[in-house]
Amino acid sequence: MKILLRYIIPLALAAFLLYFTFKDFDLQSLWTSIGSADYKWIVLSSIPMTLAHLSRARRWQLLLRPLNRNPSLTRTFLAVMAGYFANMIVPRLGEVTRCGVLQKTENVPIQEGIGTVLVERVFDLVMLALVTGIALFVQWDQLSQFFMGKLAQKEAIASTEPENHIWLYILVAAGFAVLAAGFLLREYLLKLTITQKIFNFLKELWTAITSISKMDTPIEFMVHTVIIWAGYYFTLYITYYSLASTSELGMLSAFLILVVGSFGMVAPVQGGVGAYHYIVTAGLVEIYHLSHSDGVVAATLFHAAQTIYTLLLGGICALIASFLKPRAIIS
Repeated sequence: MKILLRYIIPLALAAFLLYFTFKDFDLQSLWTSIGSADYKWIVLSSIPMTLAHLSRARRWQLLLRPLNRNPSLTRTFLAVMAGYFANMIVPRLGEVTRCGVLQKTENVPIQEGIGTVLVERVFDLVMLALVTGIALFVQWDQLSQFFMGKLAQKEAIASTEPENHIWLYILVAAGFAVLAAGFLLREYLLKLTITQKIFNFLKELWTAITSISKMDTPIEFMVHTVIIWAGYYFTLYITYYSLASTSELGMLSAFLILVVGSFGMVAPVQGGVGAYHYIVTAGLVEIYHLSHSDGVVAATLFHAAQTIYTLLLGGICALIASFLKPRAIIS
């Protein structure tokens, strides 16, 4: 069952989303369009991405410092990139790999490394929520037109199919029933193992968020957090110029597509495959009115550029780290 949930279902979901995205698309024209892209912009986009990863390595150093661990920036960067590389090969292996590399090269206990990585994940989620809110604010006109159009379509369908309202009433009633049952059975529910796990997770989440106050340089930590997301943004924005269809969309468009694509990358599929293609294509087509073919080409190129970059640089870093000897601990 664990294998099914961890590997087979994500692969099946990725395959379904890829099929749904490409089912009406001529693959030959896809390769032709990708081949005609201006690849100097793809190469240039690797600069802000590398700076983002360097900032991530530095931020990890800051998290390890309160634990009296002081790994070098070079070896921390190698560990971060090796983790990205491993995550592209085997799902959920990245966090363990980067901590294992740092244990091998810098004598940082793996349990301490994993603890700090979990703190990182918390701040990444907070930043994703913040960036999403900013994107909704700055691109509200486009989004409101998109959602109002979808709502108008739904209302038109509902007006021709009155029975659709019945399902809405059933859904609302079911929601109230679940809330009422939860209130009446609250004492029993609080004793369940899954409930305890949820509360423990929320407690650990709060501990992680407040842990920044224990750092020597919390401002530097926040600065590097911003630099990481700025690097992601400029990577995508520079990549925009590799295609004629996206080169004129502008900086605000890249900001929103960054958010949309981030949700695709954190979806429970390997490397965002399928989910990224589907959601970025939908964003470019539905919000910015690109043709479906242009949207598919852009999403495929964006994802391929990130994937190849990670495999190449991450693989090199993993190889270098495998030859490094543990650094001597100076007492």
